[in-house]
Amino acid sequence: MNDCNGCTACCEGYLKADLITRVTERRIALGKETCPYLMKDVGCAIHDDGNQPVICERYACLWRRGTLPDIHKPSISGWLLTEDKGQAHLIKMRDDACEVSKEVLIEWALNVFKKVTLKTGKGGTIMIIRDLNG
Repeated sequence: MNDCNGCTACCEGYLKADLITRVTERRIALGKETCPYLMKDVGCAIHDDGNQPVICERYACLWRRGTLPDIHKPSISGWLLTEDKGQAHLIKMRDDACEVSKEVLIEWALNVFKKVTLKTGKGGTIMIIRDLNG
């Protein structure tokens, strides 16, 4: 598994999740907002204090899982490729996201997943690229 090494894409509000911390039991609904525990230039403020939400411990984008080369790391390419229930979701994180990475990631996802979606930013437009499920 790849080390995040400063990449905080999954904390920046592009993914939908309910975060419930172990100690404070504070519920945080992500989807359009950045996680309140994300500290600029530091990363997660509660990562090492035993209060990190379980979902954060278990989640890994497809780059972090080691299935893609380093050039497609979200903090480098501007694209976050994630998987949920057997579907791939490619999310554009920045206006200057690499278009070459986009095409490579879409092609890779089409070879692996039955459904692939493309999303532009937080709460942005979702386009279904392929859906072999329905």
